[in-house]
Amino acid sequence: MKKTFLMIIFIIVIVSVSSCTMEQTNSKELEQVTIAEAGQPIGALLYIALENNYFEEEGLNVTIKSYTSGKDSLNIGIIEENANFATTAETPIVLNSLNNKDKEISVIATIGTAKENMAIVAKKESGIFSSNDLNGKTIAVTANTNAAFFLDVFLLFNDLVDKVNIENENPEAMVDLLINNEVDAVTAWNPHLTKIQQELGENATYFSTEGIYTWTWNMVSTTEYVTQNPDITKKLLTALYKAEIFVNEKPDESIAKVADHLNLAEDELEAAWDILNLELSLEQSFLVLLEDQSRWAIENELTDAVEIPNYLDNIYLDALDEVKPSSVGIIQ
Repeated sequence: MKKTFLMIIFIIVIVSVSSCTMEQTNSKELEQVTIAEAGQPIGALLYIALENNYFEEEGLNVTIKSYTSGKDSLNIGIIEENANFATTAETPIVLNSLNNKDKEISVIATIGTAKENMAIVAKKESGIFSSNDLNGKTIAVTANTNAAFFLDVFLLFNDLVDKVNIENENPEAMVDLLINNEVDAVTAWNPHLTKIQQELGENATYFSTEGIYTWTWNMVSTTEYVTQNPDITKKLLTALYKAEIFVNEKPDESIAKVADHLNLAEDELEAAWDILNLELSLEQSFLVLLEDQSRWAIENELTDAVEIPNYLDNIYLDALDEVKPSSVGIIQ
């Protein structure tokens, strides 16, 4: 009886040690990756991949560092704090390519696009019903972001250049600025845009990006990192592609997971979900957009550069070409 008892104890100890050893081994096998991101619904594929453990399935242990904008994800997350990857709109990529020669940035994939994910919003009670009513008004925007690019294009289209006052503000401040009448209008993106819609209801006048500008949300890294770590880059995109498939097959569950990750009410996210195109791509139109924004940056003296870069040098095609070749439309 005593021998049997000792044998049972011995087996338990062996199993426990083996289990711990396996866990340690598995942990060591996971490659460490840090992603800087901005907590926006258009980045949904990243959050689905995290929530569904797709990164772990591909052998990656992902650490997330959150910022208030894609600009900060790139400029602080990667440039200053050496994150491996970041999610950002195209404008910070353009400004980095023009101004920062120390760390060259490469786009590995666009992970989401939207034609109406941003708008200039004003109050009807302030007498603003059409674009002409913005003449002489103060509009808040976050400088050096795609919102600033959209605002400039909007002003140009509506003959309002030099006819409004522009105030640089943080993106998270937009809701309160407009509600408290500290400015006449704000240029906001989701989730802030949805919160403004909920606060103002029928009292809001919207000037959307539709027909003027398509927002892209991109996964980027340094050119040095992706060329030195092609396998990790491929694994990252494979996990995001799994997330894309999940979003297409289970939209309701996807909304629930993303809302939970971003600490949003599901109805808040549902209001913005249908305008999001959540899929991996690298399209020729993206290159054209980068070039257009370079011209805008040069003309507005946001850079000392005078020539538009060859943005093919800032696109890393290899990983997406392996993971989802049908989504690569860039002409080389």
